[in-house]
Amino acid sequence: MKQLVTILALLPFAACGEPPQPVDATTLDPTAVMTRFYEALCTGDRDAAMELVLPIADDAQRANMRDNLELAIEQARAGNLAQEAFEHKVQGAWAAVVTRHAFRRDGPPDVIVREEMLYRTDKGWRIVLGASAPVIRNDAAIAPLWSSDADALVDWFRTNHLQFVGKYKQRKE
Repeated sequence: MKQLVTILALLPFAACGEPPQPVDATTLDPTAVMTRFYEALCTGDRDAAMELVLPIADDAQRANMRDNLELAIEQARAGNLAQEAFEHKVQGAWAAVVTRHAFRRDGPPDVIVREEMLYRTDKGWRIVLGASAPVIRNDAAIAPLWSSDADALVDWFRTNHLQFVGKYKQRKE
């Protein structure tokens, strides 16, 4: 199970519910985009999930992302993972969304509160999966976009992390 947590560390997950209704993604705020991504994982809609992700250039990382997405869909649909998006902060073309991830195993779930980074494109907000990992930040497609605005949002989340944990970690499963 330790391998599962390691593999899943780059992806957020959702508790499965009703299939999402079609919507114009260009009108969604960053929190709503994350919610739509989690809903797509739960329904097994890989195309809808990937449409909300900012593409990366590195072939190996892209393959790793596809593999992680398949595992995320499997685990979300099995009810082993739950994800919620709560609030966001926007700075320039970047947004940070505060999220909660519950990994269900034997016993109580392991819960983490973390940020997910999104970048605004002409098609709306796109998720930068794994933005906390230097290999993603340094990707040829992401590095030119990464800015002091993105760094400021990472700092905002880190500065307020304990408050977010207190506010969101103990929610009902």
